[in-house]
Amino acid sequence: MNLGQTTKWNLDSKWVVPPQQARSRKTLEDILGAAEKLFTAKGYENTAISDIGTLAGVSTGSIYSRFADKDSILQVIHDSFSKALTDTSADAFSLEEWRNHSAAEIIMAMVDRFFFAYRNYPGILCLIERQRLVNPAVDERARKWNNLSIARFQSLLTGHADEIPHPDTDHAVTVVHYLLHQTLAMTALFEQEKASPPFRLADDRFERDMMQMALRFFGLPDDTGTWTPHAWQRLIGW
Repeated sequence: MNLGQTTKWNLDSKWVVPPQQARSRKTLEDILGAAEKLFTAKGYENTAISDIGTLAGVSTGSIYSRFADKDSILQVIHDSFSKALTDTSADAFSLEEWRNHSAAEIIMAMVDRFFFAYRNYPGILCLIERQRLVNPAVDERARKWNNLSIARFQSLLTGHADEIPHPDTDHAVTVVHYLLHQTLAMTALFEQEKASPPFRLADDRFERDMMQMALRFFGLPDDTGTWTPHAWQRLIGW
């Protein structure tokens, strides 16, 4: 039973009592899958431990034998999601993979990656954004992931300084990263709350507009006509 979207659970996390047997591991995975589904559908605050137990098919006592509290479950879910993204995206960010690509293509890939993430994982990403405001551990982990993502794109653009008119490429990457992050996070939150956002995550025109804005900030001409929609999804990992 895989109730949640995060499938590579980090059961070595400090927030969980590690399983000793295959059956215990399966129970843990069921608990985490149920919790992720409920947290993203009902909200963290509106989900009780008993709700998680009912959906996972385990007793409340069984959950407390593995987790100290509901926050520990949230931490393992976020820790697992972050670790899975980090582990699976290394190949997609290899310098060799991008050696023959232009600066414009790398910048458009940065935009496409954000759209890929928010189109495929809106529930857990909205959960993370909400919890960052009130949960220091979630905020610290999210900051580390954002810094890693920024550093990877800065590294990819290091050899393209002669193509980019902007005087500070590293700064430009940081600005564009957070602009994309905040814009898509708010769009996803609005969509989740049925609040009629001005843009839709599924709209390819919205993505192309964001690419054009990013290219202009770097001082590059509009090259979006060469970009294949949803290209990031075909790259190795994410």
